[in-house]
Amino acid sequence: MSGFQNVDATGASAELAAYLDAASTIAEPHKRASIAALGLRRGDRALDVGCGLGDEVRLLADQVGPNGIAFGVDLSEHLLEAARARHGHRRSIRFIRADAHRLPFADREVDGARIERTLQHVADPAAVVRELARTVRPHGRIVAIEPDWHTLVFTGKDIATTHAVVGDIAAQIRHPAAGRFLPAWCDSARLVIERFEAHAIVLRSFALADQLMRLGAAVDRLATSAAEAWRDEQRHQDVRGTFAASITSFMIVASAPGEQPEMIR
Repeated sequence: MSGFQNVDATGASAELAAYLDAASTIAEPHKRASIAALGLRRGDRALDVGCGLGDEVRLLADQVGPNGIAFGVDLSEHLLEAARARHGHRRSIRFIRADAHRLPFADREVDGARIERTLQHVADPAAVVRELARTVRPHGRIVAIEPDWHTLVFTGKDIATTHAVVGDIAAQIRHPAAGRFLPAWCDSARLVIERFEAHAIVLRSFALADQLMRLGAAVDRLATSAAEAWRDEQRHQDVRGTFAASITSFMIVASAPGEQPEMIR
């Protein structure tokens, strides 16, 4: 959704917040896996960039305990207000409004950082990954999760129109293939890549797919009889219980390099 480039300017922050809640429901196992992969300890300082409503910041706070700190950073003050309403009562949580390209942290200030479905929307994803690398201590981990919208598939006979719908959806995203570029962005930040995984997210509800992928808007933009017939077919499949959509989400686990030993002269 292009609205996440500047949530507060859209006038639709409540709708975008509802989108985040719906997306969180289907990605819950993936989210928890990303937090476990950070390897946080009690007393650590953890960072979630593009934190949205702050639910993952709460999970980070559970990991670092009352003596640690979980920071949530987002560019949207509207989303941060909602995050503070949900989780701001916890002393170990801090929500900060900031641009992901210029994080308000000193070098090596945090022990681990995560970013999820945010790089696809920012102006310069590689620069954001470099910022994450700057803020994490040596050997601290960075975990990133991003979709690749070009991997979106639907059930149905009209493959050509499916490709047209997927192409239109992808065209609305600033970096629709973000998932496949995660290794390159981490390499450019001189991070050590530990693992790179792909997960298929499957939706069996047309209504949920429509909400998360804006299928109706894509069909309207295409404005063809084939696209209208495609949408009707997806709805009929939903009634029959045969509808399915799938998109691939990629997760990378990388770590900041350790200190280089001084050369013996």
